[in-house]
Amino acid sequence: MDRVFDLVCLLLFSFVALLYFQINFKIIQLPKDNTTFLFWLIGLFIMLITVFVFRIKFKNILSPWWKAFTSHDLGFVKSIQSFLLTCLSMTLIYGVFNYIAFVMKIEVDHLGLFLGTFVLGVLTLLPITILGIGVRETSLVLIFQLYELPAQDAIALSLIIFFIQLVSLIPGAIWFYLSPIQLKDLKSKKTAT
Repeated sequence: MDRVFDLVCLLLFSFVALLYFQINFKIIQLPKDNTTFLFWLIGLFIMLITVFVFRIKFKNILSPWWKAFTSHDLGFVKSIQSFLLTCLSMTLIYGVFNYIAFVMKIEVDHLGLFLGTFVLGVLTLLPITILGIGVRETSLVLIFQLYELPAQDAIALSLIIFFIQLVSLIPGAIWFYLSPIQLKDLKSKKTAT
């Protein structure tokens, strides 16, 4: 459930970020000629046919997530509280980008950077690199280009954040190493209940 709340919160903030960037920078523009519009229609048609053809596979992929989301016994109020706590924790986690940018004296729109980091969070989930290395830097460079800021500031900011994330992992790794959770213990507790 924790992971489901994380994904829902991340996607919600990312959608707000995309709206923010579209309103401020007009990233996606309507086609001015019929040829481009025709390509957009063909692409949309191919996408709809792909979804229709592979709908059973998509259903099989999404059904475990839906079962996990609906199988909890939190109730409506506890679900809302959990979701709000997830939003608060994500605000703090991704707010670190703003704090480090402020300390580095990077003149960037902090709302744009804050919302953009949620898009970075979604992009780093893509299984194309280890721990999102390279994807995060490239995406941050694109956000900085919107504000006409140098790419080296974006890369430095991203690497500092990555280093902070690695350092913050160490206490938990030590704690887990000193007191590991045995899978057989989890299975025996599950069968006992």
